[in-house]
Amino acid sequence: MSTPSAVRLQRSRRSSRPPAIVTAAAALLALGLAACGGEDSGAGGGGTYKIGIFAPTTGFAASDGKSAVNSAKLAVEKVNAAGGVQGKELKLVVYDDASKPDQAATIAQKLVRQDNVDIAVSGSYSAQTRAAAPIFARSNKVMIAAYAVDPEITQVGEQIWRIGELASVQGKVAGKLALDNLKGKKVAILYVDNDFGTGLTKAFRDYVKQNGGQIVSDSKYPLEEKDFRTVLGGIKAKSPDVLYAPGYYNNAADIANQAAELGLKAQIVGVEGYDSPKLIDLAGKNAEGIIFTTELDRDSSNPAVKDFLSGYEKKTGVKADAVGAETYDAVLLAAEALKRAGGADAKKLVEGLKEVKALEGSVTGITGFSPQRNGIREGLAQVVKGGDFHRYATFRDPSLITPP
Repeated sequence: MSTPSAVRLQRSRRSSRPPAIVTAAAALLALGLAACGGEDSGAGGGGTYKIGIFAPTTGFAASDGKSAVNSAKLAVEKVNAAGGVQGKELKLVVYDDASKPDQAATIAQKLVRQDNVDIAVSGSYSAQTRAAAPIFARSNKVMIAAYAVDPEITQVGEQIWRIGELASVQGKVAGKLALDNLKGKKVAILYVDNDFGTGLTKAFRDYVKQNGGQIVSDSKYPLEEKDFRTVLGGIKAKSPDVLYAPGYYNNAADIANQAAELGLKAQIVGVEGYDSPKLIDLAGKNAEGIIFTTELDRDSSNPAVKDFLSGYEKKTGVKADAVGAETYDAVLLAAEALKRAGGADAKKLVEGLKEVKALEGSVTGITGFSPQRNGIREGLAQVVKGGDFHRYATFRDPSLITPP
């Protein structure tokens, strides 16, 4: 697989993400996965709870799949080291969906009928998760979506839950950030033309309009776009205070580099798709000062967050990202559900999940779930400072952060 400098494939968050930084073969080697087969991860015998997980571990999105699966394994190791759940070890059954919805649907059938997993986790994007969710719901199996943002996913049944933050929440938080924290009066918008970018932008646009901000430019770009100079030149002529640019880390790097080249001084505000060390690698000094909404707080004093960050880097040799954090929490939530249910009965699992108010060990700060089973947490913005990600602001207003 080519690097972002050679091929610019993005995700619709997450329906397609920036291209994998490793080759498909390297991703397979690192994860020890068969391209389309399932992998049991964990000790067998003695009684186990099986957690099925599907993620894109090959193809253009393998970087997200690698992060998701490695983080899931880290969570399983954490739970098992503490004695497991009711004395039983957790065991992962891993499949590669290759970012294909039809493959995700087939995997869901296998996890239910062939592997007979006790609970499932989606470590994949919206399209794949949306394809799999009804199968789990009809089979009366609980599935937890780690980071897919499509609101329809949890609407198929009470068995389907979500860790990640909806686009509608992130967009409003970004609007608050732009108008209040940054004191922006004139705002420009430049967003990737897919469901991820459109959903974030709608929420942001509505918030800005409803709260007295002026939108001076509102443009979109196709997934494969690399050259933003013309549109950035037009934006520069409008002299905005803030440029809201939903997209992915490779888009963000191009925008930051070309904005610097043109002398555009607007504060760039991004989204969780920026949450990758590759943003800093690709944009260098031009990444400094970029602010983006996300779910992983690198400056948290929470020991669970510190353990995750250090444990992930030790395990993989690279720094953790939001995809990994959300998948880690999804596995912890699965373990908590099994613990509260006293087993794998779906009705009891759902009742147990309804009781979760603060997920113990959560690295994304889950404090409960909405009526539509979407995770609730403080809003968060990170800033690139000194070549790393740091906390910029948190948001606690329930009208901003509470999902449907």
